[in-house]
Amino acid sequence: MKIAALALAAALLPAPLMAQSGLSRLFDQPAGNSPAAGNLLFARDAQSVAGALRELGYRAEMSTDSAGDPLIRSSEGGINFSIFFYGCQKPDGCDSVQFYTALDLRDGMTFQQVNEWSTSKRFARVYLDDEMDPAIEMDVLMPFGMTKETFADHVRLWGLVLDQFKDHVNW
Repeated sequence: MKIAALALAAALLPAPLMAQSGLSRLFDQPAGNSPAAGNLLFARDAQSVAGALRELGYRAEMSTDSAGDPLIRSSEGGINFSIFFYGCQKPDGCDSVQFYTALDLRDGMTFQQVNEWSTSKRFARVYLDDEMDPAIEMDVLMPFGMTKETFADHVRLWGLVLDQFKDHVNW
């Protein structure tokens, strides 16, 4: 009897953990033609991503990159940025986006400044161009779509990353 109770408890344990962590959302994605899918954004629909950005009060100018993939141009706190679309050659279309900006600093950055940033930040990476100016990138995976609310969280995170980076380089 005790073994059966332990087995039942072990089987039920992952469900609350998944629900708390948000992982359950990966397994409960609505089908593409269901009513709930209308609230999801997909990287394969760049126009809807641009629309969601506009709903958040951002400029969202549609364009294409050198490979012909969608590109959105916008700005946050006086810094222009782009949203690049990736995985677009797959049968279902694009599956991720990347927030990107590059800054032209008068004196560039040192490797020490880049290392200080990179060892203390988690969600964005920085690298230097040939003039020692920084480029900042943040990837967002969207293969199963994401709610507009989750996308808004990513946009807010990007704004926070840019604010923190401006402080880091005394912009």
